[in-house]
Amino acid sequence: MLSTKVKHNPTLETVLADREAKAEKVKLLATKYHAPVIGIRVNIPGPEKKTPWAFKLYRAAVDAVEKMLDEKGIVYCSIEMKAHYEFLTLVVAHKEAPTLKRYLVEIEESCEIGRIFDLDVYMADGIPLSRAEGHERKCYLCDEPAHACARSRAHSFKDLEQYLISKADVL
Repeated sequence: MLSTKVKHNPTLETVLADREAKAEKVKLLATKYHAPVIGIRVNIPGPEKKTPWAFKLYRAAVDAVEKMLDEKGIVYCSIEMKAHYEFLTLVVAHKEAPTLKRYLVEIEESCEIGRIFDLDVYMADGIPLSRAEGHERKCYLCDEPAHACARSRAHSFKDLEQYLISKADVL
C-alpha cells in the first residue's frame, strides 16, 4: 500500500501563488499559440495534494488525456508545471475548445478512475469552459453530485482518502 504520510500543509499564500502562476501561464500559452489550454490535475481532498499515491493518479490522468489526443490526431504540447502544492500539467491543444471539453468529460465519465481527474479547458482569457448541462461531477463514494457531498460532508476525509489510495494501489 502506498504511503499516506503528509509532507506539509501548504499556506494560503502558497496556494494562491500557485493559482496565480497557473492563470498567467494559461493566458500566455493560449495567446502565444492561439489555442485552448487543457489543465490536468486530480481532485484530492485535504491540504496535502503531493503524495506518492496522488502522483500515480495524476500520471493516469495525464496518460488518459495524451492517449485521447493521440487517438484523435490532435496536435498538442504538454508542459508539467512546478506547482508547490499540487501536480499540474498544462496542454496546448489545437482543436476547438468545446470539442476538447466534450472529449475530456467523456474521459472523466468513462474511465474507471475518471471521477478523480480534474480536466479543464481554458480559453485565451483564462476562463475555463464549464461542464455541459447534465454532466455534473459525481462523488467518489456514491452517485450523488460531488459538490453536494462535499458541502454536507457526507463522507469522512479518511473514507475519501482510503478510496483514492485503493485506486492508486492498482495502477
